[in-house]
Amino acid sequence: MSNNNRGFTLIELIIVLGIIGILGAISIPVWINWQKSAQYREAAQLAVSALMQAKSEAINTNRSVSVVFTLDGSSANSGNTVKVGSQSAVSFASGIDIKGNNDCSVDADTVTITFNPNGTSVSRYI
Repeated sequence: MSNNNRGFTLIELIIVLGIIGILGAISIPVWINWQKSAQYREAAQLAVSALMQAKSEAINTNRSVSVVFTLDGSSANSGNTVKVGSQSAVSFASGIDIKGNNDCSVDADTVTITFNPNGTSVSRYI
């Protein structure tokens, strides 16, 4: 009598589940770090885009244009925004922390960088 049982043994299933568990344990932290890194890249691109837009607008309109970064002091940082001139504010992703340095005009919860009509900035580092 021939034994034609088809399927996987319990040992084979346990080994496969163990391998899947190990791969999951390795990949989840990597994926979380990648996601956070992507949020920072997106915030940096948003900030650079706002600064370039303000510089271009200042040159084209021959008047000073300010970029205002609004900072939220809460732990979630959900209110961090950037605004160029009179346009509406754009929000950064939640959890992105924005800090001003001594070279920018820093009020309580805002960082303002102003571009002159010739394209130069009040800030030395822009």
